[in-house]
Amino acid sequence: MDQNAASLADTSSSIGNPVNVATRGSWKASLIGLMWLLVGGVPTTLVVVALIAIVSENSGNVNQLGVMLPLAAGFGLAAWFTLATAVRRFRAAFEPGFYFRASPLGLSFRVPGSATLPSLLFGYRIKECEARWDEVRTWYPYVHTHNGSPTESAIVVDMVRSGKIKIHTMYFSESRQRIAENISRAMSAGRP
Repeated sequence: MDQNAASLADTSSSIGNPVNVATRGSWKASLIGLMWLLVGGVPTTLVVVALIAIVSENSGNVNQLGVMLPLAAGFGLAAWFTLATAVRRFRAAFEPGFYFRASPLGLSFRVPGSATLPSLLFGYRIKECEARWDEVRTWYPYVHTHNGSPTESAIVVDMVRSGKIKIHTMYFSESRQRIAENISRAMSAGRP
């Protein structure tokens, strides 16, 4: 039995026997983690080291010390944030057990959640949901852009009771559009 079949062997639930509409793909999340590390973490850390060196050389000059210490602290927090984000992306990329499934009766997913305070300590939450289609107001592919460049890709599921949930597509091999097509196909499976 292959790994996909084994992962679906025990998925019987209130939504029937769902099929995977997306397969895990750790390469996208790993690349985004690497980007956070290289673009944010390394330069910010270098600035912090430089500021600490300046402060230690000019420790007798109180005027410069009053400016450089808060500046070093601010850049230090920025370095910590970018490092924590990179680590969170790497952990999520290789964490086992994530899935996105759908059936004619509903959908289920288990994916990394949004950033929270524990994220700064290199942790993250997991979003897990199983819902019948009558519990879902609507769902749609979503892309957020800054100045015309896509910066976020997700499938948004608008739940009747709990509101909108973004399922980021960076954790899956398929594109946002392919996942949407797979959900539509799974919804209509078994219908005449």
